[in-house]
Amino acid sequence: MLEKVVLREMKLTVLVDNWVTTPRAGLLGEWGYSALLETPSGSLLIDTGETGHTLLNNMRVLGLSPESVDCVALSHGHNDHAGGLPAFLEVAPRVRDRVFASPLAVRERFEGQDLSPAGGAVLREVPLRPVQGAVELLPGVFAFDVPPEGRDPRYASRGLMYERGEDGTVRPDTFADDLSFLVRGPRGWALLLGCAHAALPNIVVRVRDLFGVEQFDLVAGGAHMMSLAPEEVEDWVALMASWRVRRWRLNHCTGFHSAARLAQAHPDVDWAGVGSELTL
Repeated sequence: MLEKVVLREMKLTVLVDNWVTTPRAGLLGEWGYSALLETPSGSLLIDTGETGHTLLNNMRVLGLSPESVDCVALSHGHNDHAGGLPAFLEVAPRVRDRVFASPLAVRERFEGQDLSPAGGAVLREVPLRPVQGAVELLPGVFAFDVPPEGRDPRYASRGLMYERGEDGTVRPDTFADDLSFLVRGPRGWALLLGCAHAALPNIVVRVRDLFGVEQFDLVAGGAHMMSLAPEEVEDWVALMASWRVRRWRLNHCTGFHSAARLAQAHPDVDWAGVGSELTL
């Protein structure tokens, strides 16, 4: 049973996304994701974008200090979510020993037919705190995985993405390191996604099984629907609209058309681009 502790005055600020959606001079966009969760018990940086430059620039523009971050959690090891970590740790070295991720995030990753480097290796130089199952990062803030054997294959993540296995061979990416985050706020539960490579339907089932949570005030982050075929989008949207979710604030790898289609089926959907501030 989860302890009945309600956190107050919680805020999620999107720091890195494909698009800037806040009219604030100086903000930058890049292909990637990062968001800062501020709670009365501390702050959590979820992912770091790809370059680090965009993350640090946007924090400065928004008046947020890297030194005030209490811990970092990586949703997975791909560069567009973890590549900015070394640059961030240079200006916030005190959190170097408070970086949470799946132990599998250090697997070397590649993308495209030319197998361009796509992440993993840079994380081997950081003393990662492992997340297996569910780990409470801050009071009422949990990181959790979805084991590959517990994923419905109908919702498998696709694309020209690869990883180097334990035997040294390159194979299709299993996305086994994917993490998501569950937060209890005064308005209810919030499900925060990185890239949702485990697939959102599987993640929602995992939340129910691990935490007994079946309704959400907020679902935010990347839902990785951009690679779905049109008929698959229709199936996913019908399923998503049946869940008890008050607000959808998706971004990054969700795909514009998928988000727009969800907005036709649900009363409260918006794109959470750079600068978006969401109260939990």
